[in-house]
Amino acid sequence: MKRVWRVDKKELLPEILEKAFALVESGQPGPVLVNVPMDFFSAKIEVARRDRLQANAKVLVQPALDDATARAIVAQLLDAKNPVIYVGGGVALARAWSELREVVDHLQLPLAHSLMGKGALPDDHPLVLGMTGFWGTSFTNATTRSADLILALGTRFKEADCSLWEPEYTFNIGVGGTKLIQIDIEPQEIGRNYPVVIGAVADLKAAL
Repeated sequence: MKRVWRVDKKELLPEILEKAFALVESGQPGPVLVNVPMDFFSAKIEVARRDRLQANAKVLVQPALDDATARAIVAQLLDAKNPVIYVGGGVALARAWSELREVVDHLQLPLAHSLMGKGALPDDHPLVLGMTGFWGTSFTNATTRSADLILALGTRFKEADCSLWEPEYTFNIGVGGTKLIQIDIEPQEIGRNYPVVIGAVADLKAAL
């Protein structure tokens, strides 16, 4: 749940609904709750209140990587000995499948995915390792655990995908272990479960 609103005045309903829909669609999409008293649905309000909001409808421009950050990420990927790309459901939300494939094919980097990241690339792609965590294979987990650099794209690093974040199973990210570069549309996801050497807030389609 991204936010909860309570409508205390009927005149505020159009404005709150506009804000609610904007929040649902911004950043990482998610549910909101608008608590409306029953009698407000049959109440009358001035049409001008809704018309004013319609004229002011927001068209959001998604953030992209700046050139310096993009170059820094690419430089670290090229310098790494055992890099792995790790993707979550954010790739599908950004509709960035073709851009992801171009990057993977161009740099020839292996790709692992979370449960929600399944399908970001076809399972028969030669560089797809498979799923990590409780439901992943020992080969995939061993590869991500031994990587010296992971580029994480649109993933929350949830407990099932990370074997409860125990470093001996899936990821060994942190001091003395794997370095992490994380790109996500939601700022609060950057570095939430693992420390990052580069964290970037960006739309994945634009970033890739």
